[in-house]
Amino acid sequence: MAKSRDMQKQRRADGSIRLEGQRPSLVIVGFLIIFSAIWNAVVWGLLVPEAIGAWKDGFGFWAIGATLFASVFTLAGVAIIGLMVYIILSLFNPKVELTANTDQVRPGEGLTLAWVLRGGRKMPEQLRIEFAGTERATYTRGTDTTTDSHDFLQSEIKSTEDRHEIRSGSARYTVPIALVPTLECPRNEIVYEIRFTGRLPRWPDLREQFVIRVLPRADIPAAASQEESAG
Repeated sequence: MAKSRDMQKQRRADGSIRLEGQRPSLVIVGFLIIFSAIWNAVVWGLLVPEAIGAWKDGFGFWAIGATLFASVFTLAGVAIIGLMVYIILSLFNPKVELTANTDQVRPGEGLTLAWVLRGGRKMPEQLRIEFAGTERATYTRGTDTTTDSHDFLQSEIKSTEDRHEIRSGSARYTVPIALVPTLECPRNEIVYEIRFTGRLPRWPDLREQFVIRVLPRADIPAAASQEESAG
């Protein structure tokens, strides 16, 4: 994982770092298209004809049950198609080009950010930028493996409706002093991101995230900081 995150940064001649954002990809779209095709083929090829055939045999509990069963899977198929269309449309949103003074910061230190929105069908009417911390925990219940995720930090960096600032702008943010550092363990993660959210009328919102690594505080030994994070 550390290697993949190192690939997210491109250092520029002025010493700043260009970060690569995380957004829906064509791989996700391709998976949804295939999954949707298989799902709906089963629903309309097997379940719906079975429900129709049950009603031809007359009114009864089997006909009602078959109809309700087919209806649930049909609605799920429609929801999958809706999600696929939503993600495809979001691919036509502007792309955020973000540069920062660093991609590794200690609590209490500052981040200097500069962004430019390029391309896309249209610009957002409102742009919100926040520094967020997320904890992910993976655990096993019986034969099932589950990952829980929750945000423990959502701190606003910038919020604007000025169209010039939305298209390109800059901001400075001081990382909270009490943060635990980034943690990467097989079953536990603490991840920090800079999140861009842009509101577009009658269109999927712009959403893009950039990973920032939080290092241990300079006055706390790294080993002690890792123990605190794991605890």
